[in-house]
Amino acid sequence: MILLIALGGCFTLPEGEGPDLSSPERALEYLEESYINRDPGGAILLLHDDFVYYFNENEIGDVIDGRVTPQSWNNYSEERFIEKLLLAENSIHLDLETESAPPPDGEHPQSDYLHYSLDVVTDSGEHYHAEGEAQFRFAYDDDYGWLIDTWNDYAAPGETSWSTIRMLFRYR
Repeated sequence: MILLIALGGCFTLPEGEGPDLSSPERALEYLEESYINRDPGGAILLLHDDFVYYFNENEIGDVIDGRVTPQSWNNYSEERFIEKLLLAENSIHLDLETESAPPPDGEHPQSDYLHYSLDVVTDSGEHYHAEGEAQFRFAYDDDYGWLIDTWNDYAAPGETSWSTIRMLFRYR
């Protein structure tokens, strides 16, 4: 049985009614669906207990919205970001191009590199567009399936990245 604790509440999904996380590709599809449908519980479910998000290296140390961009953050910080972004009155469009090249030699065997495009329009009319590359590493969990273990963000210098969006919405 899948137990999900989020948003100060607790609920369970009956056996067999959880998301299909039978492959890393399916987990990424579910991530995309969770963002578009503004479903924080779905996006949080995908995070492995040891999850780490690595910020875009071009932004580490930058001050964004009054906060210094860290090198990384953990599962707890990612959950707070997801809740703030997906529970707000935002319009969200996410496109993950999951048909990416296999990881380079020596990389984690369950890695996916992909291109992302994320648009967020707030209820006050602010529009944010982020585009770049991401690397996802997965770990298999016997109870849930493939979960995101590590997420690296890459974007060209001067481009708004998913890391920027995280810094803007995590502390709102």
